[in-house]
Amino acid sequence: MAKATNKFLRTLKLEDVDGDQWVLLAPLVYRSVTNTAGQKINTRYTVPEGFTTDLASVPSLVFWRKKSGAFNEAAVLHDACYTGDVIIAPAPDAPLTRGEADGLFKDAMAALGVGWWTRTVMHRAVRLGGWRGWKRYRNAETAEAPHDE
Repeated sequence: MAKATNKFLRTLKLEDVDGDQWVLLAPLVYRSVTNTAGQKINTRYTVPEGFTTDLASVPSLVFWRKKSGAFNEAAVLHDACYTGDVIIAPAPDAPLTRGEADGLFKDAMAALGVGWWTRTVMHRAVRLGGWRGWKRYRNAETAEAPHDE
């Protein structure tokens, strides 16, 4: 019997909306059997059809590569983790933290065969600059939450 590994279970299907945004045409599913620390987690992450992404929004000053490439699936998953649109099964006790989302991004790039150098630079870039996007989405969630009267 083959050993289960971290991998994407569906092919990424995107449609270019305007050159900066893409829409997911079918759900993207990632199975994570272990995390970066080597712990067994057996978790499925699903990004729903219709999700809009900018792919890898790593600043060009930090990363000199194109915003798309072999890491596209990982970038879509990471964006969905930041926006809170990812569906996690089994459901966790608490929402993903930014560190967990960034670690998942790195794990997913490894599962795609992205080289050590590229995934390390991209992971460090999101650790350094990702707080802006995280804060933007988390503040939007807070602003939309119903308030007690």
